[in-house]
Amino acid sequence: MTEMHHCLPRLNQSERNRYRDYSDRLHDVWYLDLSKMVLRAILENGLLLCREAKTVFSDSSEPRQKFDAKFNQVRACFTYSSAASLLEKTPSGGNSHIENFGDISVCLSPSLARSLGAMPCHYYATGVDARNEASPDVKTRISENQYGQIRHLTQARDVLHILAILEARGRELEDTKVKKRLPTQQQVGSLFNGLLNASADRSSALQDAAEKVPAETAKAILDLFNFRRFPMLNLAWKVDGILDSLQVVDSTYRKSELEYFRQSEWRIPLAHHSNVILSCLDVDFDPFERRNRSEIAETQIARDDIDNILAHRFGHEVKLTETRDYWLLWGSKYPTASSMKYTSFAEMVERIYCPSQWQSEVSSVVCEVWKARRNPGKAPAVVSWEQMRS
Repeated sequence: MTEMHHCLPRLNQSERNRYRDYSDRLHDVWYLDLSKMVLRAILENGLLLCREAKTVFSDSSEPRQKFDAKFNQVRACFTYSSAASLLEKTPSGGNSHIENFGDISVCLSPSLARSLGAMPCHYYATGVDARNEASPDVKTRISENQYGQIRHLTQARDVLHILAILEARGRELEDTKVKKRLPTQQQVGSLFNGLLNASADRSSALQDAAEKVPAETAKAILDLFNFRRFPMLNLAWKVDGILDSLQVVDSTYRKSELEYFRQSEWRIPLAHHSNVILSCLDVDFDPFERRNRSEIAETQIARDDIDNILAHRFGHEVKLTETRDYWLLWGSKYPTASSMKYTSFAEMVERIYCPSQWQSEVSSVVCEVWKARRNPGKAPAVVSWEQMRS
């Protein structure tokens, strides 16, 4: 059976070095507790969309023209696979998927994951290849070609950003119906605070210039785009969603082979989606003014849970920084004939896989969470990896 697997908790290299081999970590109380804490946070608060910084290197050979575009991917990662396949070693004899990404898997059906915006990754080559099959000049050409294509996307995003500022400038001159659909300058500035393809100073100068364009001039420019379309800010965010789905073919820091395309990776990106309930971990940041006081309080609880996980993970108090780049996917909402139907992320989880020696404790976490729910519904089944092997 093929499912969407979100494995947890992925360990960094220093955490991996705690163990002589894979089986050691399954008997480590610290690792078990960390895994349970992350699982509980997902079931109680929703799926965390995490930030990862990426750099698209300049495709110009002229030194004065070189400028590397940097952007943050904000997404949650899944693997489209059967559970049994996650236990297999890679063709080159490398670690299995669960050895690399975590021993608990939270599973959604493919259709449910897609309803939340999940899309397959778009892979690009960096020229780094652990097997060194390609000559250096071939690797360079691969990198330049792929980075150039991605850079075009970042430039399209910057163009839409400037147009979004102009659209906000001319907003007041639109009729009431159109005006209600268009974001304000404050909303544009809060979601996009810089151009990806310009230095900080140059970016500020260009944005300032756009913000000073007379409203009449801004509206005249935007009238050239007078056809059925979403606001420019929404289109820019959709490009961000595509950038969130990019993945390198090979790891850029591992010495051993890890061909990411073998992971069949899908991602839920941070993109404006009318049916998905998203909440930024910055409790003061609500660009679309959708959260009520109760929801803001729930976001704060989720933040506290994440801080507790970080404190357990690193052995001392740690606070999540730059919280605007971390979002919670609480669930989804759909209109029915009589009202709006809400479904939490936990209700979408169909199965949870874990090692057999953890099955009792993982089941206890699920039972505790479900007992505390207002409308419990059916809890996900807890299945051991050993059952998949047999």
